[in-house]
Amino acid sequence: MRILTKENIKFGAAGALVFALNSIFINFSILFFNDTGYSETTIGFMLSATVVVSIVSQVVTGYLGDNVLTIKKILLIDLVITMVAVLLMIPARNSFVLLFVLYGMYSLSGRMLTQLIDGYITRVAEKKSALDFGFTRGVSSIGYALSSLVGGMLINRFGIQLMFIMHTVFAVLAVGVVLCLEDVPLNKRDESKDEKNGFFSVAVAVLRVPGFLMATLACFLMQIGIYTVLTYYPLIVVSVGGTSSNVGVGMFLLALSEVPVLWNFYRLRRKFKNGQMIVFSMLMYVLKSILLLMFQNVAGVVLIQMMQSVTYAIFLPSALRFMQEIVPERYTTTGLMIWMAIYSSGGQVFGSMLGGFLLENHGIVPLYIACIVFNLAGAGLMIVATWRQRNRS
Repeated sequence: MRILTKENIKFGAAGALVFALNSIFINFSILFFNDTGYSETTIGFMLSATVVVSIVSQVVTGYLGDNVLTIKKILLIDLVITMVAVLLMIPARNSFVLLFVLYGMYSLSGRMLTQLIDGYITRVAEKKSALDFGFTRGVSSIGYALSSLVGGMLINRFGIQLMFIMHTVFAVLAVGVVLCLEDVPLNKRDESKDEKNGFFSVAVAVLRVPGFLMATLACFLMQIGIYTVLTYYPLIVVSVGGTSSNVGVGMFLLALSEVPVLWNFYRLRRKFKNGQMIVFSMLMYVLKSILLLMFQNVAGVVLIQMMQSVTYAIFLPSALRFMQEIVPERYTTTGLMIWMAIYSSGGQVFGSMLGGFLLENHGIVPLYIACIVFNLAGAGLMIVATWRQRNRS
């Protein structure tokens, strides 16, 4: 299959810009909140409480994407809301209430942008064989990597305020590129079947799909472990003697290491089943957290991020396909967004709260131990989930 097609270039560019603006805010906003004077526990509470909004919005977005608005329109609306919310945080920085509200607005739209663009590309790829998810997701990772590296260096030199300017520039460019993308029509309801099409009926139908809840719970436990550490990665780097530049380098290596695997993921698909690759990636997360516990220095916490190539780079495409195998086609968008809402956003809520409490009251070592425990629990449950799914198939 030819990689450099018009579809791959356009969707790759859109993904790179969405991931770049996500990188700039997610990776450096913690430093902004910390510089403003908020404690780790307060930051953890704000992140966790507002991510609850994201959980609800992702489920609703999935339903809208299947029945009311196309994914392209939803993506454009979310980009505008995200840009406005982040910009308004500058004058609101000294008011915790206003900052809390604005971060809630960001959680409503911005936190699911990367998941939304991934789902968008997956839906279009089902219709167009010329669009390759691995290639476009690899380009997205390059956007994340470069923005993390350059952003970290520039912020270290010119100050945290530059984060807002860079975020706005990427958001405006993303809107322009998304406007040029092909839209995906809404799913047609089969009128010959007696199906209820209301929001709650569809959500319940997805949750009742055999294997859905167990696989989602496994991913949820894994995500708690990941975000117990990842949310506070900038503070961890600083605590071992690093700077925002080191944070940027760590995120650069994290994202860039994904690219070779994503671009060659089709080769892995020929040799391994989706369930096998998910379990392998989860076990690699366990190994990564053990290594972070062992090497608590700048070089360690930065270089170990390259294990993203055998963790998330394998987990994401295999998990997306695994969940698509489980969920009926007419509920594709709703199913994927419910899965992402529970495992990704839900995991961030508990992981951020747990990480903030442990970091402020007990230090870094318990942080890593909690990460190891939750990753192990997630991997164990996923082994059971994939085994059951194989028997059902």
